[in-house]
Amino acid sequence: MKRLCDILGRPRSSFYYWRRTSAARAARQTVEAGIAARIRKAHQDSDGTYGAMPESVA
Repeated sequence: MKRLCDILGRPRSSFYYWRRTSAARAARQTVEAGIAARIRKAHQDSDGTYGAMPESVA
C-alpha cells in the first residue's frame, strides 16, 4: 500500500480512513436511495408537477 500511495501522492492514512468508513458510506447510500425513491414517487403521483405552481394560479 505504501508504494501505491507514494505513486498517487496520497498519504496512507487516507486509504485506511476510506477503508474504515466504508460501512458508514454504504449505510448512508442506502438511506439516500430510500429518500430518492420517495421523492420520485411523490413526483410521479403528482403527474410530474410536485413542487411546481399550477398554471391556474400563475
